Amino acid sequence: MQGESIIKRDPAKLGGFLDEFARTTLVWYYLNRLDRLSDTGGVVTFSDDVTSRYVDGRLRITRGDLVLRDGDDVFTPALWNDRHREIVAYSADGYHARTWRLPADWHGVGAVDVYRIGLDGLTRIQRQAKVTDGRITLSLPAGTAVSIVPAHTDVGDADTSGPHAFAARAPKDDVSVPPAHVRFQWEPSYQADRYRLIVAEDQRFQSVVVDQTTTDTALVVPRLKPGTVYHWKVDATTAATGGSITVDGAPLSFRTAVTEPPAQPAGVTAYRMSDESIFVVWHAVPGAATYAVQRRAAGSAFTTIVDGVTGSSYLDPTASRSNGPFEYRVVGVNDLGAGEPSAAAVEAAVDLSSAVYLSDLSWESASVGWGTIGRDKAISGGNIRLGGTRYDKGLGVHATSDVVYRLGASARLFRAVIGVDDAKRGSPATVVFRVYGDGELLYDSDVMRGEPYSTPQQVLVDVSGHDTLRLEVSDAGDGINSDHADWADVQLLSFTS
Repeated sequence: MQGESIIKRDPAKLGGFLDEFARTTLVWYYLNRLDRLSDTGGVVTFSDDVTSRYVDGRLRITRGDLVLRDGDDVFTPALWNDRHREIVAYSADGYHARTWRLPADWHGVGAVDVYRIGLDGLTRIQRQAKVTDGRITLSLPAGTAVSIVPAHTDVGDADTSGPHAFAARAPKDDVSVPPAHVRFQWEPSYQADRYRLIVAEDQRFQSVVVDQTTTDTALVVPRLKPGTVYHWKVDATTAATGGSITVDGAPLSFRTAVTEPPAQPAGVTAYRMSDESIFVVWHAVPGAATYAVQRRAAGSAFTTIVDGVTGSSYLDPTASRSNGPFEYRVVGVNDLGAGEPSAAAVEAAVDLSSAVYLSDLSWESASVGWGTIGRDKAISGGNIRLGGTRYDKGLGVHATSDVVYRLGASARLFRAVIGVDDAKRGSPATVVFRVYGDGELLYDSDVMRGEPYSTPQQVLVDVSGHDTLRLEVSDAGDGINSDHADWADVQLLSFTS
């Protein structure tokens, strides 16, 4: 049965069920009522002018000029409903103000009602939303599914007392604002009587800097850090029913304006990784939007070898040992220009002495969301495979997992290849890999998927100076269904003089 594993694993919350229903069951039900005519050149053609193909790695299903599925965004008629016209819309990542064309049999519909789909049934979040030229404009928070019906349709038992969908007004998405006083504004939500504003330095809202509740539709927040990207959302609630809804398009983001060029980066270190490459790391500087890396050989001047680096490390692939030794400097850059270069760091006059595989070491603690952690095998018990490549060493895990190791004094770098195991390629798997050193976040992969399949990532992280290493794989907030993940070729690298 579709979703049976989810029901057995999490009968109370059904984590991941909505995602699987919308992206798999709904579309399958629609296509299964058509005749499959051909499968040529990666394009599957069905009757009724329906086609399915991959465009830029995203599954795209259309019926003429109607879009039924675009990657993880779904807008598909519910053909099982013989009582009234209905479309189910869903988005895994969320979007703001996207326009969708309605099917031809909706001709003459001038407005629609929108109901959020949840474990407790349907909750109306928008009434009499206008239809213009056969199109509607829709905004969905991540992981949300809605039922769309012609306005005034009797949908049966539904909650119509909760707050309705509403939009943000300021600050505008991705704009730069003065940090001294940031004014947040949003439209009123119908039937809401209070609003909760949350601002964080990460889009998963783990580093929260503001959490305030108000009955107004605006709040002013003073003294945010300059040159920093913030993420924010507002939850509207109705006290009498406990119903709530998140502002359209959340999480939203903005950057506080800088007041001066970045400070001088510190902690610059250069590790020679091979005869041709050197890994350069540094401490991130507040207010720096990007970094430039400079290099020189003995007796020459510094020249910039790369700019626009957004992280705090860079692997220089053109550092031939025969032309060295090399020195490196790092410069922070923002809208006001470049800061002072860091102190020069000479490539470590050392050679890579050994690579210790973590699968050969004993961990300090470990937990996994399903199954047993695989040493040199996938969580399913088979070989570790990522992107068609087999790896003999590594850790096979399942979200949500957490593996902690004690680091030795000689450990300098962490290296791995990460991704969704090939056994779950094409599945609704969604995972996030994170690496922590003594509780400090050192690496975040962002969401990696089983479909469309995310290309495996090479990870190289400086862990020097840390006593513990924690490897986390989360479920990306949509349940752990199919979340088979691999830390392939996962190693600790040490250097000796």
